[in-house]
Amino acid sequence: FPFFSPLKQKEYPEYNNRDLPPIHDVFTFDECVNRYFSDNPIEETLKYYPIFLWWTITNIIPVRPIEFLRLKQNCLDPKSDGSYWITIPRYKLKSDSIDEEVHWDQPIPIDKNTYEVISNYLLRCEKVGETEYLVPPLNWINRRFRGSRTVSENVVNTQDFNSLIRFFYEEIVQEQFGEFGLSRITAGDTRHFAIINLFLQGFNILSITRLSGHEMITSPSNYYTHAEHYASSFVYKLAQRKLEGNISSSIVDGFFGLKARQLWRAKSGVITDLETQNWRKVDYGFCSDTEFPANCVEDCRVCEPHYIFKPSVNEWQEGIKWLESQAKTLEKRISETLNLMVMVSIDTYGKILEGSEKLNDNEGKSLAIQLFKYIDHKALIEARMLEEGYKDE
Repeated sequence: FPFFSPLKQKEYPEYNNRDLPPIHDVFTFDECVNRYFSDNPIEETLKYYPIFLWWTITNIIPVRPIEFLRLKQNCLDPKSDGSYWITIPRYKLKSDSIDEEVHWDQPIPIDKNTYEVISNYLLRCEKVGETEYLVPPLNWINRRFRGSRTVSENVVNTQDFNSLIRFFYEEIVQEQFGEFGLSRITAGDTRHFAIINLFLQGFNILSITRLSGHEMITSPSNYYTHAEHYASSFVYKLAQRKLEGNISSSIVDGFFGLKARQLWRAKSGVITDLETQNWRKVDYGFCSDTEFPANCVEDCRVCEPHYIFKPSVNEWQEGIKWLESQAKTLEKRISETLNLMVMVSIDTYGKILEGSEKLNDNEGKSLAIQLFKYIDHKALIEARMLEEGYKDE
């Protein structure tokens, strides 16, 4: 990423970790957002489309609410090499005034999906062109803002955008999807989610600092307090999605905004004895791989989709314990890997303070790949146990 601002490397500010909404409430909101905007045409969702833009962009790029709301309509920059870029306006965070001084503009690479989400919105909102900003005046697109006070005719402020999020909870999350009593997410929470995502993907602290628009490198411990809790919570959610047959296979794209794909995996509860006649008998189940052992992994418990957990009645309790023991081993490995990632980040932080220029993401990225594998394996095993009606007492 381009070096966009001098970093004060010898000091960092006092920082108190903010309280974030419970992770399961965040997952529920994520599912409501994805269902609402995927199941309805853009013309029907237009009044809440800024919510979709915010959720898509700010869970990937750690931007402040004011920076998201000041994104220009011409922020996108597709390159001839096939890459896509977005220009983020970085602001000094002194207030939420429209007179706040712009510190710099920062180009950041984005994926094709994010580019298309923004492009499709712009194609359908040409008449919004009264403003230069990506998010148009809310009183133009949403009837609940008509006649209300706004900071400017052409600029949306954080307070009004948080009101739009509140209306989305009331009209969509509650009334349409029946999800009541959730702790609510605010416009600034996603910045923290994005930082957690970057850490879990192995970015070093200098890269995270740059992407976050910080002027000073902050202590790694300030970033990662929530990481282990979010990773362990994600395992359970991933397991549920695997069980339902709709899942993204890893967390490479981050915790939220995951695009579901159909996972074609036979359910042990509907497999007949006739189907198993041509399968190889293995520990507490069957291997359906017709090319055995070409696709074998080190442990049947983490094999997907070939391993089918189907113990006999007499073996069921023992089989569940077999699955549970591996789940506990993987839980320990997840925790150890996260601790190693923090240590690598702290070591990088120390090198930066010493003025070292020998920084790279290789070790962090390698650990991140290992972490994703452990999370996916643990979720797969827990999905098998959930499928059997197992509950941890």
